[in-house]
This record gives sequence, C-alpha cells and structure tokens, in this order.
Amino acid sequence: MEKNYNIEWCDLLITDILNPSKTDLLSMEEDQINTVISQIAIEKEQFKSLLKNQVFD
Repeated sequence: MEKNYNIEWCDLLITDILNPSKTDLLSMEEDQINTVISQIAIEKEQFKSLLKNQVFD
C-alpha cells in the first residue's frame, strides 16, 4: 500500500524554498513570490478537504 505524505509541498516550502540558507529570498522575483502564494492557497484548500474527509468519513 502506497502512503502519501500529504503535507509534502508545505514541508518543501519550509525546508527549501523559504530557507534562507538554501534560497536567496531577497532575489526572488515577484512572479516567483506570487506562484508560491498561489500554491499555498491551493495546498491549504486540499489539506482542508483531506482533513474534513479524514474526520467525517
């Protein structure tokens, strides 16, 4: 049985993308920042849905 790591992207965001020792945050372009912000909104909704399904199903 395959196990999914449901917060993988969030983990990647914290450990790599927003980690100042791995990413020069000040050099991020506005479109890169907007992409991250958009993906955060998508991931939030997916996680809320997953959580709701786990609790109520």
